[in-house]
Amino acid sequence: MRKQNILPKVSLRKHLHRLFILPVAVVIGATSAEAVTYLDDSFSYSDGNLVGQGSWLQSGATATNPIQVSSNAAVVNNTGQDAYKAFSSNVTATPGTSIFTVLDVTVTTAAAAGDYFVHLSDPAGTTTNFYQRLFIRSATGGFNFGILETSGATASYGPTVLSLNTPYRVVTAWTFASGVLNDTFTVYINPTDIIPANNTAYVSKSWTSATAEPTQLAAGNLRQSSASYGATVDLFRVTDDFALAVVPEPSTWALIGLGLGFTVWNLRRKRSAKA
Repeated sequence: MRKQNILPKVSLRKHLHRLFILPVAVVIGATSAEAVTYLDDSFSYSDGNLVGQGSWLQSGATATNPIQVSSNAAVVNNTGQDAYKAFSSNVTATPGTSIFTVLDVTVTTAAAAGDYFVHLSDPAGTTTNFYQRLFIRSATGGFNFGILETSGATASYGPTVLSLNTPYRVVTAWTFASGVLNDTFTVYINPTDIIPANNTAYVSKSWTSATAEPTQLAAGNLRQSSASYGATVDLFRVTDDFALAVVPEPSTWALIGLGLGFTVWNLRRKRSAKA
């Protein structure tokens, strides 16, 4: 008697779900098992005031013109309430290591003077110790992003003019160095390679402020300054793994699709043989 091959009754949909998730996890999960994400917020909150949702708290005394959540994004404008969210654990500024701040940003308006709308801080809730300030400045045909380490220095802006009302993934790498006054910053726009050096830097900056670098960092901050700008932030992430900052290349998803297509063919072939 022919031995019957008994297989569990699992639907094709379930097979596809499992086999699709696996290659995606391999591609996106090409991160270190020991990677640390200190902040990861996609603003999936109810529309309305940001402060009071998702552990976001007010920074400083100004409560007017509160930062709003709209369609799963934080809307940052000029003049009004600032907000911060404490990290899950403090970042220790260990020489030879880096942290990466990942922002999905759409800039709607910008001013010629330029000012910053996002920064890191220590301690959480401070109104003075602001680091890694990301600036917006208007330019002919659009705007530029800029980076400033802290007060007492001048922001450095990227030379490429970017388009208003266009989403960008902005990744700032802060590399901690031995000694003082020598940390460095590199800003990437829409990086696609998990190795930082394989991406083109938008702007780089060395530490030029006379104020020494912090020994740790404790929070991410959204700021509404007196300068006229507008931006929506869909993602705010701080991690020590650059792979969690990249935008996958189309070729990556093509490979996933190819593998999925083979999976469908193989499952159908096995079903036909069984029948």
